[in-house]
Amino acid sequence: MFLHNYALADSILGGAHLTFSQVVHHMKSSEAVHYAVSAIGLAMLANMGNASSVAIEARAHYAKALSLTNIALSNKSRALENTTLNAVILLGMFEVMLCGTPKSLDNAQRHIAGAAVLLDVWGSRQVCSLVGIQLFTQLRTDLTHVPDNVRRLSGFVQSCRSEEDSQVEILVGLIAEMADLLADVKGNGMPNPLEAMGRAWVIDGKLEAWSLGLPRRWQYTLRCKPKNNPGLISELAFNDFYHVYPDIWACNIWNYYRNARILLNLLIRDRLLVHLTIQPYPEWKPLLDKTKTTIERCSVDILFSLSFVIAVQFTSLQRGHDQTRPGGYLAAYYVIWPLYVAVSVQTPGTPLWEWAVGRLEYIGRVLGIGQALLMARVMRRELAKVDISSYDYCNSYGSSPRPE
Repeated sequence: MFLHNYALADSILGGAHLTFSQVVHHMKSSEAVHYAVSAIGLAMLANMGNASSVAIEARAHYAKALSLTNIALSNKSRALENTTLNAVILLGMFEVMLCGTPKSLDNAQRHIAGAAVLLDVWGSRQVCSLVGIQLFTQLRTDLTHVPDNVRRLSGFVQSCRSEEDSQVEILVGLIAEMADLLADVKGNGMPNPLEAMGRAWVIDGKLEAWSLGLPRRWQYTLRCKPKNNPGLISELAFNDFYHVYPDIWACNIWNYYRNARILLNLLIRDRLLVHLTIQPYPEWKPLLDKTKTTIERCSVDILFSLSFVIAVQFTSLQRGHDQTRPGGYLAAYYVIWPLYVAVSVQTPGTPLWEWAVGRLEYIGRVLGIGQALLMARVMRRELAKVDISSYDYCNSYGSSPRPE
């Protein structure tokens, strides 16, 4: 199940994700990876069929993988093996996949944070090997905070990539700046709202400049769904429009960029709203309007990406005209957080909000990714918002007025 849906063909995205033959090799050489892959596949099946007995079996395979991984980590030489890092990453992926409770998200982040710590014993030569770059890229995408060692290694990886692909490392640096700012605000280490807004504006400006300077390799197009043969796009396209990207990697980086800009502009907007009630300076109103526009545009762009993200038969719907490979399961796995944030800034109960929450439920039930179902429950107020860590980025994230 995992190999068929998450391991890419050897000719696709060799610098971003492990390919089919590489995963098979890791499974053959590491029992921990073998059991972790099996656990993920069973978790997917459990969610698709709502089968509790399969979920129990998935947890048993996960426990075996965890035990074997801990044994490998206790051995210095084995801790340096690619298979050990891969096993730790896969353990975090399992928690996202099964994800019956908010605690699963905490467990997933602990595994990913552990994998990031493991990088401390890696040298720059190891991380710049082909498999090292692939594992590093996958790990970094799963992080909700970018630690110092990952930033340092991003510099080594940037020197190993082509000039076009190195743009990814630049984005990672900017998102790390954003994470630091939001951590300072959350921890009340920056009580001055003007200082917080100033830093957010600077980072947001850098992000916008980054997006405008991207080479053609990363560019996407906006299209309208075909009238005569809408097929799967009818269900997945938002408002009849959808994006087409060069590949999954391009789609992922654009959505993480949009996610970052939404969070930064929410921070700015919330503080502007407070200041406008105290000191209604006329020059601040255009700034408030700009933040609302950015939030809305970025959230809508995330929604426009969903047909490409989720579709598994995209090429056939294009009738051979466009051979771009759709995202499918792997892209859906990485769009969950951006989609969750995009839904969060919409007005609950509106047709758009219902459609977007429905995409989370689609990802959970049809593609078997449990975290998406958990997030949909939060959106429908079946769980408290405080249980989802994305809201930790900004204290007022869910309480301030939404964009008009």
